[in-house]
Amino acid sequence: MRTAVVLLALLGVAQAARMQDGAGRGSIAKRKHANDENLTPEAAADLILTVPGYENDQLTSRHFGGYVTVDEAHERRLFYYFVESERDPANDPVVLWLNGGPGCSSFDGFVFEQGPFLFRLQRGGAEGRGRWVSLEPNPYAWSKVANMIFLDSPAGVGMSYSAHPSDYSVDDERTARDADAFLRGWFDRFPQYGGNQFFVSGESYAGIYVPNLVAHVLSGNERGEEPRINIVGYLVGNGCTDERYDGNAHPPFAAGKSLLPAAGFRALERACGGEYWNGTGECRKLWEDMARDLSALNVYDTLEDCYHDGPPSASSASGPGRRHRRGRRALLHASSASGPVLGGEGGALLASASSASDASASEASASEASASASASAAAAAPRSPLLSAEALAGAGLLGSWPLAGGVPRQGEEVLNWAHVGRRLGLLGLTPPCTDSTGASCVGGRMLTHTPPCTDSSAADLWLNDPMVRDAIHAAPKSAIGPWTLCSDKISYTRTHGSMIPVHVSNTKTYGLRALIYSGDHDMAVPHTGSEAWTSELGYPVKSAWAPWFVADGQVAGYRVEYGHGLTYATVKGAGHMVPETNPRESLAMFERFLADKPL
Repeated sequence: MRTAVVLLALLGVAQAARMQDGAGRGSIAKRKHANDENLTPEAAADLILTVPGYENDQLTSRHFGGYVTVDEAHERRLFYYFVESERDPANDPVVLWLNGGPGCSSFDGFVFEQGPFLFRLQRGGAEGRGRWVSLEPNPYAWSKVANMIFLDSPAGVGMSYSAHPSDYSVDDERTARDADAFLRGWFDRFPQYGGNQFFVSGESYAGIYVPNLVAHVLSGNERGEEPRINIVGYLVGNGCTDERYDGNAHPPFAAGKSLLPAAGFRALERACGGEYWNGTGECRKLWEDMARDLSALNVYDTLEDCYHDGPPSASSASGPGRRHRRGRRALLHASSASGPVLGGEGGALLASASSASDASASEASASEASASASASAAAAAPRSPLLSAEALAGAGLLGSWPLAGGVPRQGEEVLNWAHVGRRLGLLGLTPPCTDSTGASCVGGRMLTHTPPCTDSSAADLWLNDPMVRDAIHAAPKSAIGPWTLCSDKISYTRTHGSMIPVHVSNTKTYGLRALIYSGDHDMAVPHTGSEAWTSELGYPVKSAWAPWFVADGQVAGYRVEYGHGLTYATVKGAGHMVPETNPRESLAMFERFLADKPL
């Protein structure tokens, strides 16, 4: 017994030493802000005192994290991370952010898009196999101008959970109802923000989440539910909206980007009569041919490479004319220095990740050496796509959401990338092997819970570290399992149809402002569909189609302003996750919309 006590004491001292280390790489920032006495007891308990990995001495605003119970009987609890505005939190708007999927964590937005930090995956140590995560301020964080809430929704996604696994069979209605319950519980906890303007934002399948949640908030306000939420608008990026518009968007997008030849587009038009998405016979055959030709592309950003079966070799990833990967998922920095490890049980992930990937690391080194020795040989042996058209067709996935050409259909289960991995027999390893580039996974060919062509290693390491879980007040892995970008726990059914009538009600009937924006190189929810449905609402045009600009006079995209508070905008060169690929333009668009200024 004495031995156990001594060991526990030593562990506590070691942990405390790590928590107090603020001098070097991987340090832990301490919060240094006043006015904590104005918080409710629940909010004070959620105050985040340290952020493991943050390299600055103090945070630029207060952060909070914790759970709001939305169903007491089922112990269904939704996790949030709240970042106060760096500008004027008492007066700046409050904005809720939702990622889509359905079933993907809003930490995707927090880590890789518009959150307060840039997450850098560091590599180094013995033979370069060590990995850790460091954080630094994000100059384009949306919390520069707004109070940001990142919500994991529904239960079973990210850090959110239920004591009843049956709750993981979920649909559009309960997701909206739970999110509304969360918001009213959150404003109870933070009553000082009750008078601030409130907006809901999100992307992808959140094109369903956001307008539905807005409608629930409005109807709840009308019923006199407390606290009343001061909602004034919402914004949706590359959002699913309507089966017909979303499905018909792919052929004109592909043709416009020279991914489908003009002759092929004309053949589709003749066979389908302009209604491509739900055809039969020859129309369906030509549609599947198109989906097959698009399947090896990066569905989220057609300008970017897609490494299907492992990280690119040094020779293939660089050189004259090679386009550099954009986005914060690509922020991988080699280092020979050592640093604290973020991402394992008791801080031990560095060793476990290294040992688990010894074989693949050796193979990768050998592969890189071979490629360097003979670039022509590498060119003669192209990589075989992990998501080959043949494998997708065999699994019944070709042209299905979330793959190229797919659309979430009402009345059906809607898949996310974790479900795709399961159907392809690739959902076998748990974090840290959720890196679709294969850098940390045995054999180098593992899709798991992460979309192909992306790398979620930084988030996997950080959010599965016990120190991080404790610091942000998230339940431990022993209680709710590992964090994954997309969840295979849930089974999600799309029960609501077109969002167009909901948008009309939210804007025309209730007078809310809405920004619908599209990265113009996203192939998951192409801009051609969003432009079509917004232009066909019959709203008057207040300001015709024209470019909009960032501060130095560069064209950021194009926009059209309609009556009833609706704006549609494109972001030039952006992908599905606009704040990730085009952070400067994203923040400019966000700030202007919140301030009710023209883009």
